[in-house]
Amino acid sequence: MTTENDVSLSLLMTEVGEAIVYADQQWVVRYCNDVYLNGLGLGREQVIGKTPMDYQPNFSRSIFYALMEQVFRDGKAVAQIGYSTILRRWLLVRAFPLKNGALMLANDASESIVKQHLLAGKAIKDPLTGLPNKLGLTTAVDELLKANKPFTLMILGLDRFRSINDALGHAGGDMALLEISSKFQSATEPDETLYRLSADEFVVLKKQGLSGIEKRFAVFKKVAETPILLHGQSFVLSSSAGISSFPNDGADSELLLKRASLALHKAKIFGRGKLYLYVDGMETESQLQAQTESDLRRAIEDNEFRLVFQPKGDMATGQVIGAEALIRWNHPTRGLLSPISFLGVAEECRLMREIDLFVLREAARVNATWRGFGIECPVSINLSTEMLSDRGLIALVKDIFHDQNVPLNMLEIEIPEGVLMAELESSIEILASLREMGVRISMDDFGTGYSSFSYLARFNIQTLKIDRSFISGLDVSTINIKIVRAIIQMARSLELEVVAEGVETLGELNKLKELHCNTVQGYFYAKPMTSEDFISFFMIKNAVRNRMSPFSI
Repeated sequence: MTTENDVSLSLLMTEVGEAIVYADQQWVVRYCNDVYLNGLGLGREQVIGKTPMDYQPNFSRSIFYALMEQVFRDGKAVAQIGYSTILRRWLLVRAFPLKNGALMLANDASESIVKQHLLAGKAIKDPLTGLPNKLGLTTAVDELLKANKPFTLMILGLDRFRSINDALGHAGGDMALLEISSKFQSATEPDETLYRLSADEFVVLKKQGLSGIEKRFAVFKKVAETPILLHGQSFVLSSSAGISSFPNDGADSELLLKRASLALHKAKIFGRGKLYLYVDGMETESQLQAQTESDLRRAIEDNEFRLVFQPKGDMATGQVIGAEALIRWNHPTRGLLSPISFLGVAEECRLMREIDLFVLREAARVNATWRGFGIECPVSINLSTEMLSDRGLIALVKDIFHDQNVPLNMLEIEIPEGVLMAELESSIEILASLREMGVRISMDDFGTGYSSFSYLARFNIQTLKIDRSFISGLDVSTINIKIVRAIIQMARSLELEVVAEGVETLGELNKLKELHCNTVQGYFYAKPMTSEDFISFFMIKNAVRNRMSPFSI
């Protein structure tokens, strides 16, 4: 028998403009309105008589689950603002206890309401994401330490997050953090709690030891790599992680957090998207890195950097047809340092722009000097991800080379394959503009990332550099021969040039010749050398063609 109250409630649910759902105490949905169904994209028969867990597999991880559960437990009305990963927007959710269940209402939260919500929780939660903050983390860790139960701290540091701030400002960065934090939260397991530590760092507190932590990191890394669409632009980030655990790495919350942070720092320096566990000795490494950062700042002011140049040789003639500029640091006490010794630290402490500017200016200056000797030889340089996503790069390149009276076709920018894929949307316009100006674009480390024909076409690549890992032992590795042959054939079909880097033996050279590779670079042809030595080397190699072996020294 339908009561007057039932009729009134039904009319109310039909006429209001927000999503409404009524579930009994067993979580079975007994009623919902069309707004609720339309938001989920489901039919009434898919919802009525079922629990939200039946038609939304991740419902138990959402804030809406916690809200309803609180109503069932306490019998009091509650309200909460949260981000829906299904609807991809912020919602104001209210839940009310009824005699045999609970009624939940949800509608879009306005920007002002969201801000008020964030401010209200500032004292006990992270003011932006609503996640527990560092204070909440240390409190939870202290409780676990008192219970003497094993647990793991995993600090997740977002990679390339600065590209969003640079493109859209901090407001855009905040919107990205809101989306990422919600996705991370949905990815947590029942024994895990997510915290926001600072800036672009989150912490997963797992109430277990290290077993399976690599798989859990892979899950969060995949979440971080999901494209983020903001203001019509797509951004692809990644995540690195540092791990510490109790009782292995200490019995103090601050110490455990510090050691996980040290492990994250190492992961950031030695390659993004990596997972590092804390090991003894990382404190000493951190002190050395801090000293390196201090020395780098002085090096920039005192102009301690140098470029050396490794020639590229034409396979058919042996002539020099290009050179790659490689940076070195003439450290006053440690001697001449290779990039692996300092670029990771420079990137971590955001000094790459100054180093990139040095490389650009020095490459243009040296090229102008060579032209004074009648040498027309393109110079290849490597730039950081930060610089490649900076729209100011276009004007910088144009002005620097114009000041030296060097044509822009004398510059080639080598970009690692992984960087091209990760920064696809933010880089394509910049690279296209550089190409229109005459700058050549080369894909470095080809074969180690995620290339496809569509990427090659979109970036208008002119040259592929086959990664040295495929060249090493080429004359004895059947697998490497097949890979290199396939790359060369693909490049030829796309009318691209191919450079084999890391050629160190005659056997590797002869095999590349059989495979019809265009150009070689490596110690067998020439080691990196100063600008002055390059002039002499170029004059010798290009003076007489095909005398004896093209690669005779």
